[in-house]
Amino acid sequence: MPAEFIVARALELAKSSGVSSAKTNSDIRNEIIDAIGFNKIPTSITEPKFIEDVKLDGYIVRKLIFEPIEGFPIPAHLYIPDLPGKHPAVVHTPGHWMEDGKLAGEVQRFNVNLVKAGVAVLCFDPVGQGERRVGWHQHGQLAPLLVGITNIGWMVRETLSAVDLLESLESIDSQKIGLVGASGGGFISIFASVIDDRIKVAAIGCIVNTHVSQIRDAAYGTGWDGWLDLCNQIPRLCVIGTVGKILSTLDPKKVIIVSALSDPGFPIAGAREVIDEVRSIAETTGTQKNFKYVEVKGGHGLHESTAITLIRFIAENFEKNVGSDFISDIPFAPQWPHSHEVATAENPQHFRPLPSKGTCFEFPIDTNEALVNFSKGMLLGIENIRPVLSLERLREILGPIPKPLSKRVQVVQHRSEDRWHIQTLKIQSELEIEINAQFALPKNWTDDLCGVFVMLHKNGAQSALNSVEAQKALDMGYAVLAPDLRGTGKTACSEFEVATASWMIDRDLLNQRITDGIACIDFLSTRYSTGQQIDKGNIVIWGQEEYGLLGLIITALDHRVNRCGSSGIASFQELMVVNSEISPMFYKHDLLRSLDVQDLVDIITPRSCKLGVPQKSVEKSLSSFLMVGKK
Repeated sequence: MPAEFIVARALELAKSSGVSSAKTNSDIRNEIIDAIGFNKIPTSITEPKFIEDVKLDGYIVRKLIFEPIEGFPIPAHLYIPDLPGKHPAVVHTPGHWMEDGKLAGEVQRFNVNLVKAGVAVLCFDPVGQGERRVGWHQHGQLAPLLVGITNIGWMVRETLSAVDLLESLESIDSQKIGLVGASGGGFISIFASVIDDRIKVAAIGCIVNTHVSQIRDAAYGTGWDGWLDLCNQIPRLCVIGTVGKILSTLDPKKVIIVSALSDPGFPIAGAREVIDEVRSIAETTGTQKNFKYVEVKGGHGLHESTAITLIRFIAENFEKNVGSDFISDIPFAPQWPHSHEVATAENPQHFRPLPSKGTCFEFPIDTNEALVNFSKGMLLGIENIRPVLSLERLREILGPIPKPLSKRVQVVQHRSEDRWHIQTLKIQSELEIEINAQFALPKNWTDDLCGVFVMLHKNGAQSALNSVEAQKALDMGYAVLAPDLRGTGKTACSEFEVATASWMIDRDLLNQRITDGIACIDFLSTRYSTGQQIDKGNIVIWGQEEYGLLGLIITALDHRVNRCGSSGIASFQELMVVNSEISPMFYKHDLLRSLDVQDLVDIITPRSCKLGVPQKSVEKSLSSFLMVGKK
């Protein structure tokens, strides 16, 4: 259900954010800078450390380390022609060659052929790859999102810092600098080229597709899997512009897009749709001459067909010539001869990297903890300057929430147990979105009406109803409403993929589940029955662990909730941990610049909240908390 909703909304947004959009190139540029958090990442000016020059056939590889962001050194190779004078140059940001990064065979082979054509290449290990990778959780740190920093923003910042480095070198022609990348490296190069006017040539391989194609691949559980990859999911990107509209902002840069015909992750139909849109915009602006699109045989990556096409385009636009033979030799042995995408039972991956003369560090660096600590450090400058949070501002932050529908709730099953009647409900949350819920009512037919305890649980209605909290509320005479918020319980989805894909539209998964929660409150507040009655003035929301934060937001938005509470997590700041296993739904972009729990409590006051109750003492705590509302 959430996946279908996200895809449908992305399709709807594409109608207004593409060819017909009135946004200027400057508008899109500024919105992208804000969305990726580019300007929130401070850089420092430090001299690169050149480690070794390796002289080869017609070119030199200079091994170096540079550190544009304090505490985050970057190992790099500068391929430079062994000729006098200034040379045109590109920054080559590798895509998801996770194990080897700049040492991957395809990456080195590309760089060798380009430098042999007379173009210098600065190739580095992006954060979480190559020598900056330890283990397999390198692109999945959620904490930076809470202070407005995205993975792509970090990588774009490092890429453009590499451009700074090239500009500082005597051997480089600073008026002839470009970017190149395939897969994720191409994605980085697109946004870096949008931001920086110094880029004269952008060569993009095996990445361009519609937002919907990427979301459909991910949101249905086949793409951004396993709490790993946060490199593509840019907040509100579908609102900012279609891919065609964004690519059109690159004019007057020289741009080539290369797509592979057998690349199921980036289907050719989606690439063609984008290109048709770019050409449509170019016809109205007269900029067709600056844009080139080529389709090649083969699959994903920098295989020979893709590499040659990109290399020729770069060389021609820098007035260089490419040799007739594609060079297959590489200067350094990769550390992982059988990387994850090619490993088989016959040729499995190694347990650890092999030695290579191409490395720059003594040992690989783990960037996970450093990224999270960097983000925590930013909080020190944020907390003291937060403006007072108003209800109107909270609604603006959370995005549009539709008004509850007037459609009556359907009771699809009614069963009796020892002390309770339990109804299975279908609640219409919004158009075409229906959620299930379990509603347990005490066998109380008197005018001593029972309050209602709304229990939120990440695993949905059944887990909520079986929880210690819900059972305690039932014991104290409360009715319990336990909903399957969309994507939980019977509608369970691939949480990571759906939550992160939803960032790209204007209503993320947090917004959607808030809508579901308010629909539940609306049902209770307007419930009509000639049977058992409830005390509509005593509606309590309780959430287990992070779902207590969801209940807190719903309470702040809906005055009909009398009280709220949670067991476990008591603030959004507590979510800033390494390798978090909490739903990305709660890592709303830049949230901590606007609010934390106390700001929500201030809106809720004088209604009461009880937050962060340890699970071991939740029954005792609930006894006093629920007694307050009983008449």
